[in-house]
This record gives sequence, structure tokens and C-alpha cells, in this order.
Amino acid sequence: MTETISRLMEANLLGVFNERDAGRRAAVINTIYSPDVRWTDDEGSTVGREALDAKATALQSQMQGLVFTKAGPVYQTRGLGYMAFELGPPGGEPVACGFDVAVVRNELISELYTVITGPRGDDPSQLLQAFIDYLRARPTVVDSGSAAFVDSSSELEGVSRRSTELGGVPAITLQPQVGSPERTVLYFHGGGYVTGSPPDRYLPFATAVALAANARVFVVDYRLAPQAPFPGAFDDCLRAYQWLVTHSDSNPQMLAVLGDSAGGNLAVAVTAAARDQRLALPERIALLSPLADLTLGGASIEQRKHLDPLVTREMLESSVVDYLAGADPRDPRCSAIFADMQGFPPMLIQVGENEILYDDATRIRDAATAAGVEVSFESWRHGIHVWPVFISAGLPESAAAVERLAAFFKA
Repeated sequence: MTETISRLMEANLLGVFNERDAGRRAAVINTIYSPDVRWTDDEGSTVGREALDAKATALQSQMQGLVFTKAGPVYQTRGLGYMAFELGPPGGEPVACGFDVAVVRNELISELYTVITGPRGDDPSQLLQAFIDYLRARPTVVDSGSAAFVDSSSELEGVSRRSTELGGVPAITLQPQVGSPERTVLYFHGGGYVTGSPPDRYLPFATAVALAANARVFVVDYRLAPQAPFPGAFDDCLRAYQWLVTHSDSNPQMLAVLGDSAGGNLAVAVTAAARDQRLALPERIALLSPLADLTLGGASIEQRKHLDPLVTREMLESSVVDYLAGADPRDPRCSAIFADMQGFPPMLIQVGENEILYDDATRIRDAATAAGVEVSFESWRHGIHVWPVFISAGLPESAAAVERLAAFFKA
């Protein structure tokens, strides 16, 4: 299936949307799409091969000699394929970029979604908007890490999976089935320290990272509160890191630490502890929507609460009570905004502008910058809390974020 999806998506881009000869284009269309294929872009939807052909022809007439080029690897999960593209003059600088998302059934593309990146004022993709509408309509739950649209029993395509231990800490190891991984990613999942074990709901995201970055990804299954309150999660993640850099064959110069939400805080805390213990530091550290202040002192918790469809103050307060169990919320091991980040490797922070934890990300950015850390800060216009993790929902914005993340790891 992996090779099929890659072949179909490349043929879709190069054999249909770049093909000027009507006969050759029609032949490709009849080969790669189902008869009732649905293609959706910012102008609406068409159904059927003939309608897709007509729309592709109209699009080409507007391109004025511009061509599409593949801008990233094809990667997939659960029968969904994702591919980045650029649009520009042959051999010249691109004037636009975007993503195709394809649903593949019976070895044919049955649904195609095209998103072209534009100015910041553009609307979110139709898939992301539908996902946000779902989140707002669902019953309120005290679980900031719950991932709708994710079938934890789904097959992970394109990677091998095995259970392992890192210094006695359980983990799941994913790596591409084709070729040899060029780097290692140690991933701490989110869930507010109270959910996410086993970490199956995070595996589609970890799979995308493994494929896009050509990496072996260790998904750490650390202990959760209230059964294991602070510093249980921190201790497990630090133990996993210690083992990885001292007892495994992983090269620290090709190692990245990744964390989302609570896992973002753990990524900072573990890196600080590794520095203090004079362990080899990772080459890169990446944080997605970090939950980094358990005093809940960020102004965005109130200022952006009307924008956030997923996380509420009540959820955060419940998680804090369970995890801290009376411990000091200003301890830098649980609130990374108070951590000393001197000597840290380059850091990437991705945060959505529609989340109440936005200020946690900006304050980590400011603290890291003040400590002399090279920080890449990405503020995503329509991003919600940990939106890259929802890649199995087919969100183009999730795929775009993974592309940026993979590029950071490879730089």
C-alpha cells in the first residue's frame, strides 16, 4: 500500500496537473482515480473523473506556464497520503506552495483535497474547520490529550513497530520499512500527565515523523498521574534519555528530542537535566503546543479561551491537581518556563494561535532566547492545541506542520 500511495500521489501531481496533453492526462485520470472521485479545494468540490479533468484543465489555463513540483516526501497512515508541492516557473522560485491529501481505496484515489498556502488571512482548510466544529460539539471531557478521529487499532503503514524498553521504561519503536533511518527521535507524548498510556493515539503522528524525517522514533510510555504523581513522568523520561545516550547505538549528534503539550515540558526538563549531569545533549529539540507553566499564569488562558475548541482552564486545573499532588508548580521540572536553558541545542516551537496555552510557548521562546538558544518560533494562524498530532484525521495543516518539523530535524 505504501508504494501504491506514493505512486498515485506523484501521478496525480505530475501526470494530471502538470500534463498539458489532453489525451495523456485523460489516460492517467482513468488509471489513478476511482470513477466517483471527489476533489475538494478552496473553490468547492467536484465528483467524477470527467469533472476533475475539466477542473484540472481550467486550472492549467490560469497557471500561465507555472508548474507543480514535489516539495517533500510522500508519507501516509491509515490509507491517507500526504504530499507537499510548490508552484512556480520551471527552474525558478515558487510563487505558492501547498499540500495534497489523498484517500486511497482499492488502490485508487477516491478523495483528493488540495490546499494552497496563501496570506495569513486565508481560512483554515475545510477539514480543519470540520474538525474544529466537531471538537466544539462534543461533550466536554477532562482530557486535554484526547484525540478524536484517531483509531488506535489502525495499521501503521510504511513503518515497522516493536515494543521495547529504554533503561527499564517501556516504549514503542517505529522506523521506516524502506532504507535505514538517518537519525533518532525521542518522543514524549502529551495528555496532561494523566492520559496517553499506552500511547497508541500518538502513533500516527510518530509514524509521520518517522517517515518524513527518515528517523527511528522512540515513543516513551511514561507513568501517569494520579497513580504516579510528579516527578514520575519526568523521572521516566530522563531515565529513557540517559539509557539512549549511554547504552544504545544512537548517535547524540543525530538525536532529537520531541514533545507535545505536557511532553513539550518534559523535553525541556530532560534536556536541562542531561546538561546538568554532563550527558551528551541532543542535536535538536522540538516543542509542539507546550504545557509549560503549571501555575497556569499565562494571560492567554483567559484571552484566548473563546478561540480554543479543545482545552479549558478546568481541564488544566484537574491535570495539575492530579500530577502535582501538592508539589511546587514552579519547579522547573514541571514548569519549563522557569528552567535554565543555557547551553541548549537549537529549538523549534510550534504553537497554534487558537489555543489557550499560547503564552506558555511564547514564554519558553523568550526564556530560551535570553539564554542564548537558537529558537525557531512558528505561530500557526489557524492552529489548535497539538494540531500536528491529529494527522490521522487528514488535516492538511497537520501534514504541513510535520513537514516543517522534519525539515528542522534534517537541517
